[in-house]
Amino acid sequence: MTSYYIPRQPKENPDMNEPTRAWIYRILVAAVPVLIAYGVLDEATAAVWVGLAAAVLGIGLAVGNTSTKAG
Repeated sequence: MTSYYIPRQPKENPDMNEPTRAWIYRILVAAVPVLIAYGVLDEATAAVWVGLAAAVLGIGLAVGNTSTKAG
């Protein structure tokens, strides 16, 4: 018996539209200097967290908001 893999299409998330994603990026960029100023993060640790957040959000939001449908 032959089995076929049928990829699951990502669900459309109406809450993650372009303005919402832009808001998330702005808040993260603004929060890091505040956390450094209050001593929660130092500069080296902040750079690591910003890089991680950019990677997770860049890939996670892109995957969650794009389609694999042809044409």
